[in-house]
Amino acid sequence: MSSAETLDQAVAPPESAYLSPAEFVELSGLSLSTVRRYLRDGCLPKFQPGGSRCRVLIPRVALDTVEAADRKSVGEPKTASSSETKHTLGGSSSEVAPSGPAPRWLKRR
Repeated sequence: MSSAETLDQAVAPPESAYLSPAEFVELSGLSLSTVRRYLRDGCLPKFQPGGSRCRVLIPRVALDTVEAADRKSVGEPKTASSSETKHTLGGSSSEVAPSGPAPRWLKRR
């Protein structure tokens, strides 16, 4: 083995430690668009050996993170806290109103 081959092996990550986004989708059960959004938002770690416009590799250990988050979200039921409860159009305060400004026709002068 030459010194150049040894240097390439030291710099390049082992392929089994990383997954392509398509492989990550198959193993995690997430959709490809969700994985791409998580990568864009920084929710999933990524490695791009060729630079910002080249292939994306996701560390295999990120599967554990996604599975743990999935188990946590399944185990805990979602409830609306008092800060999330707002007045709605019908006057019932049990539903959460959509975010954003109220429509002009609803505003009273």
